[in-house]
Parts: sequence; structure tokens; C-alpha cells
Amino acid sequence: MKRLTMYDKKSGHAEVARFPEFLSELRRTQPFREATELTLAMNKLAEYEDLEEQGLLVRMPCKVGDTVWVNSSIHGNMCEGTVTSVRIGSDSCVISITAISSITGDEFGFLAITDYFGATVFLTRAEAKATLEKMEQSK
Repeated sequence: MKRLTMYDKKSGHAEVARFPEFLSELRRTQPFREATELTLAMNKLAEYEDLEEQGLLVRMPCKVGDTVWVNSSIHGNMCEGTVTSVRIGSDSCVISITAISSITGDEFGFLAITDYFGATVFLTRAEAKATLEKMEQSK
């Protein structure tokens, strides 16, 4: 992703990458408080961009406690589940889900890597249902 910020060589502050003179002019013309708050926000954004470039910023598809839907071939249906843990490994993120089969009522555990989201694990029931219908039509 293209950076939105760059660092001013003199001050070390983050600047808007496309309009470096924009913040300088704003700092000059605006009251101190607004200019300071904007500088802090730009520096925070620059910090996140730095972390992203270093591979240290992780965007998770969900959080612990979220409801997800699993298309389970073993249970033959769409199962509602709750994310119970998220673990980050050296090359992937593993998400533990406790789900309940809507047919049998059995509770089961499911481990998903982030690549499963949008394929077998879904954040909305509608997404899961549409994918399950497509799978059934292709049989």
C-alpha cells in the first residue's frame, strides 16, 4: 500500500506525502492546539505505516468473542461458532473456533488460518449461506 505520510527532514515530523507544504501552512495559520493535535495524528499514522512496512502490523479478520459461520463438510452444514482464541505463529495466524452443528447440536472445535476466511469461515451468515448454496449447485 502506498504511504500517506513521509517524514520532514528538518523537524522529523510526519507530513502528508502528497502535499508536504499542507501541514506546514496549517501549523503556521491554525491555533497551536489544532496544529499540535494534527501533528500527533500524522505521527501516529506514520508509526503504523512504518510497522506495516516492517511486517509488524497484523490485521485480524476477527477478534475473540466474535460470531462466525463455518461451512463444515464433516457436519454437512453451516455452523455458527464463536472465536475462542487467536494465536500468531511464525508464518500464519491460527484462530480457534467453538461451533455448534445446526443439525445435530453437537459442539466441536475448529482451527482456521486467516486464508480460510471467505472460503470456509465467514463473518456473516449471509456470506456463509451464499457460499454453501454455490457449493450445492456445483455438485
